[in-house]
Amino acid sequence: METLRALVAVSALAAVGIMSPGPDFVVVSYTAMTGARRRAGWVASGVVVGNAMWAAAALLGFSVLLSLAPALFVVFKIAGALYLVWLGAKLIRGARTPLATYADEGQGSGPFASWARGFVTTLANPKAAVFYASVLTAALPSSPASGLVIGTVAAVVLVATVSFTVVVVVLSTPRASALIRRHKAFVEAAFGSILAGFGLVRRLMAVRELPSSMA
Repeated sequence: METLRALVAVSALAAVGIMSPGPDFVVVSYTAMTGARRRAGWVASGVVVGNAMWAAAALLGFSVLLSLAPALFVVFKIAGALYLVWLGAKLIRGARTPLATYADEGQGSGPFASWARGFVTTLANPKAAVFYASVLTAALPSSPASGLVIGTVAAVVLVATVSFTVVVVVLSTPRASALIRRHKAFVEAAFGSILAGFGLVRRLMAVRELPSSMA
């Protein structure tokens, strides 16, 4: 019963964190709105695996390791922030490029490239590491049994899969695709600006955390 309560708590908290606006949510939403449902599915699967890895890392004490080497964590944050800025700038640059149609879709990003985009975007988001470390510390006992550890990661995977499946299905509808085709320049520039904004803000915050000798 105690294990069930812990898993329910983890699932509820994970759902809130996963569906809160963030770089991974933006990337999946944008890909789905282009009408590329299959590609969006691959991006979403990469995001799911990224969330599972952050959850597993938190359970295995990776967050403790980073807390013991704060400078390393700050460098990691800066690298992730720069990736988000690059991804956002890429969208902004291509805002006025005509959107590919379904017929052209096979010439675009392949399944692995799409999966990698979702996976790297999630790993590049240090907020996920902090979130899972905080959530799992609050919801689980200090020394969880191996079954609870496996169940927790499985719960995160389930919640992330259901959540992003809904996003992909809803935002890849013909109506959503038609909207972005009519207003592609604005929508793509907006999504790119959001991603770049996430990256810039987090880079500034990370630089402030650097020791004076490294700044």
